[in-house]
Amino acid sequence: MHTAAEQLASALPAGTTGQVDLVRRIDVRGDLARVKAPTLAIVTTADPLVSPALPLTEG
Repeated sequence: MHTAAEQLASALPAGTTGQVDLVRRIDVRGDLARVKAPTLAIVTTADPLVSPALPLTEG
């Protein structure tokens, strides 16, 4: 199992760990109503790295 995790980790692009951490900590839904320009907000439901069910952390 450890070897499989190492192989997966070596295949991830640089910065993936930081991106996943950011996604877990940031929640901009409350800011969306303040956007005044025509905007298309896109969210993925099939991201293999960040599940939409991932719990947000406080802080």
